[in-house]
Amino acid sequence: MTDFTAYDQAELDAFQEEAKARWGQTSAYQAFESKHSASDFSKKQEKMNQILVVFGKMKDRPASDNKVQEQVKVLQDFITDNFYPGTKEILVGLEKMYVADERFTENIDSAGGQRTAEFITQAIEIYCQ
Repeated sequence: MTDFTAYDQAELDAFQEEAKARWGQTSAYQAFESKHSASDFSKKQEKMNQILVVFGKMKDRPASDNKVQEQVKVLQDFITDNFYPGTKEILVGLEKMYVADERFTENIDSAGGQRTAEFITQAIEIYCQ
């Protein structure tokens, strides 16, 4: 999720509970908890939005384009540096969530423009092959 301003605190709490219930026992979730800090969350959110905006500006390119694939690496590095290990396995899971969970799709598309979530999904799929 990138733009949490659209959610009230109850929705955020519910989302956090859902994430913990689904992935709380994983090493990736443990890494997230160790890196998560409410004080720098807005900076992370801003940087993530910038990454999504760049993806949105690339939608006229094929998802296999070198510049698009470099942007997937930027996303992967950002995830690793700020949340949890951005392994290819995790990227594949995120790729699926970006289009399967309308909350993600709406937030990604609001940052990068319509169909940005779908485009990122295609780019990640190629990157992870």
